[in-house]
Amino acid sequence: MRIVSYNVNGLRAAVRKGLVEWLRANPADLYAFQEIKCNAEQAFEALADLSDYHQTVYAAQQAGYSGLMVLSSEPFEVSEGSGLDTFDAEARVQRVDVGAFTLVNCYVPSGSSGALRQAAKDLFMPHLLEWQEALRRERPNVVIVGDFNVCHQDIDIHNPKGLSKYSGFLPHERAWFGQMLSAGLTDTFRHLNPDTRAYTWWSQRGAARAKNLGWRLDYQLSSSPLQPRLRSHRLHPELTFSDHIPTDLTLEWKLGS
Repeated sequence: MRIVSYNVNGLRAAVRKGLVEWLRANPADLYAFQEIKCNAEQAFEALADLSDYHQTVYAAQQAGYSGLMVLSSEPFEVSEGSGLDTFDAEARVQRVDVGAFTLVNCYVPSGSSGALRQAAKDLFMPHLLEWQEALRRERPNVVIVGDFNVCHQDIDIHNPKGLSKYSGFLPHERAWFGQMLSAGLTDTFRHLNPDTRAYTWWSQRGAARAKNLGWRLDYQLSSSPLQPRLRSHRLHPELTFSDHIPTDLTLEWKLGS
């Protein structure tokens, strides 16, 4: 089974840049998109050429903001939100059950715009930790994907010393991510590529991408029962449809089983 997760930073803009053609050329069992920035009707229209996939959209109440979408090769049951009204209005968590397998599509708030959004992020993180722990007691075969807006280790960011006081690499954010892993999740990319320095997001300022001044903010986290089934995790730095790039996980599992 192949899972591709991608913060597209505007689904319709990514489609205009060639996203659909890439998806067609790189078929996966599950696609999870974050920050689609459109409503369901607009998203379905943008991906009309992929109508052979089962599709679900979780749009934010604020137009042109946030939002999640999942495409699956198999039928699924979907659940939207994590039970915290403020963040459910922003469409931060989307759960899809396909047989005995569960995909969680997640978009953790960014705190980079100032103290208010950092406070929101600091509220969301422990909530997500508790929510996923409860979910995994019910559904043990889980992969949580998305933009977590946190770099966990020094190897995940281009300037760990200089950026240690910036949102996304604050000590308490890194500690929270460690708690997620200690709770029984595996950072699949780091597990399969232990020494690889690689990034999934670059600022659009100062030619950061050309200079490879990046951050690894996007992850696929697997539950403990799935760890022996992990086979490969690739990134796609060649893609420029967004300021992020896709994470691409392959594991030994037949979707729908």
